[in-house]
Amino acid sequence: MRPLSPRPGQGDVVRARLAALAAELGPAPSPDGVPPAEVPGDGSAEGLPPTVPEAAPARAIDRGSVLRRGVEFGRAHAAVIGVIGLVALLGAVWGITQARTVPVAVAAATPVPASVAPTPTPTSTPEPLRVHVLGEVARPGVVRLPPGSRVEDAIAAAGGLLPDARPGDLNLAAVVADGAQVWVGGRAEPGGEVRGSQPSGAASAGGGGPGSDRLDLNTATLDQLDALPGVGPVTAQAILARRGDGRFTRVEELLEVDGIGQKTFERIEPHVRV
Repeated sequence: MRPLSPRPGQGDVVRARLAALAAELGPAPSPDGVPPAEVPGDGSAEGLPPTVPEAAPARAIDRGSVLRRGVEFGRAHAAVIGVIGLVALLGAVWGITQARTVPVAVAAATPVPASVAPTPTPTSTPEPLRVHVLGEVARPGVVRLPPGSRVEDAIAAAGGLLPDARPGDLNLAAVVADGAQVWVGGRAEPGGEVRGSQPSGAASAGGGGPGSDRLDLNTATLDQLDALPGVGPVTAQAILARRGDGRFTRVEELLEVDGIGQKTFERIEPHVRV
């Protein structure tokens, strides 16, 4: 093949383009810092075409200015970061101070029932006795006595015996019952007796056997007969002697006993039976 022959004027075009490119880039610095020699503008040296005038050298970079700008930029960022941190800290403190304690409902503990104590059985208070005391006492009338009281307690509750009192053979130790009557004689009519209800099984001055308010003449003992009003030990023995001759069929048969007259019989009669 035939080698391609260069076209006429092709070299000049290439050189012109290279020269324009070199002008845009500027002169290359020399190793020793001496600027290169200027090429004549007419391009007569070494047959080169006319060159474009050399551009002004670029400004040298001011390192101190760059350093100052970097420091100022860092300070500005540090100030911004500090302000942001301060605002965050103030917000946290405000949130803590505004926090309120929320009450938590606590379930009330169920009380453990204590051992139930047995309810005491109420005891009934016995009613007081009412006894009528009359005769030679300071304050005749109805007195109130606790159960189990005796004739002397009834007389004391009525103010005691008067100076003219002649209780005779009244048994002061006899137990009185509710609703009984205690009579105390005086100088005009000496003696004393308990009339009315008698406690069950108790021998009193007014007589009375177990379960009865009157004394059975056929079963009474010597002591029970002796407790009858107007009856002493001698008269009580005479009653027992009369009963030995035969049972009493009527209360009026007491008039047949020695020592018992009409007046004594009237005192005995309310307290005996056959």
